[in-house]
Amino acid sequence: MIPTFEIRTCNGVKFHCTSQINKLTMTLDLPEMNDFGKVSINEEMPGKMVNVSDTLAGNPLIFGLIVCCMLLLIVAKVRQNGKFKFLILSFYRGKGIIQPFKEQRVMLSAASILLMTNFLVMIGLFGYYSIQILGFPGKPVYESIGFFQISVFVTCCYIVKLTLIKFVKFLLGVDKGNSEYSYTIILFCQNLGLLLFPLIVTITYIDMDYRPTLVIFAMVIVGLLYLFRIFKAISISIRESIPFLYLFLYLCAFEFSPLVVALKIVIG
Repeated sequence: MIPTFEIRTCNGVKFHCTSQINKLTMTLDLPEMNDFGKVSINEEMPGKMVNVSDTLAGNPLIFGLIVCCMLLLIVAKVRQNGKFKFLILSFYRGKGIIQPFKEQRVMLSAASILLMTNFLVMIGLFGYYSIQILGFPGKPVYESIGFFQISVFVTCCYIVKLTLIKFVKFLLGVDKGNSEYSYTIILFCQNLGLLLFPLIVTITYIDMDYRPTLVIFAMVIVGLLYLFRIFKAISISIRESIPFLYLFLYLCAFEFSPLVVALKIVIG
């Protein structure tokens, strides 16, 4: 959370101060003057902020989540090493991954479930860190959003996406690469969570001045992995001889449009 404090004088004048990295926001609230008595001051402050508590590194909930995710990854690696490696490497391979999934029920294995759990926690913390560290100029209300709400939102989005893919498969009556693409989406999430884990740990405990740079670097990693997933979707459609028009409509409706809408909401 962003440090906030209030100063109240004896004559009723209130100062609301909010401090961020190298920035101080102050609101002066004069009594009995409604909106005309409010004055906002935004000042850039050179150098490091002093006497500002580090709410990320000192947050016991974040520490507990990081420890739990580390234990989940250790258990998945030690107890199901073969399936753990298969899940990680399959995302970067070409075709031929569907039959092993059907035979070994890899997606229902403990390693798969633990990796998905790690992803949901990491993506929630990543979104929370992005809001708290970088901020969004359009909607200050986002500062109150926690990692849990972000995790639930991402979970619902992927449930809807996978359900729609199964619905399209039902309508067509043929697979046409739908199963492989569904597995690719799940593998994308698992690999993304694994890549985000060391970045989230570093962002949490590194000096505050370097956090914005690391958050941007994490965004670049997410973007590159997402583009690779889009590339795999195009490869699957070419291999399955899916018409380009259908692929274009899918990418616009289920990939690019949600990103544009989310960006518009966040920026305002």
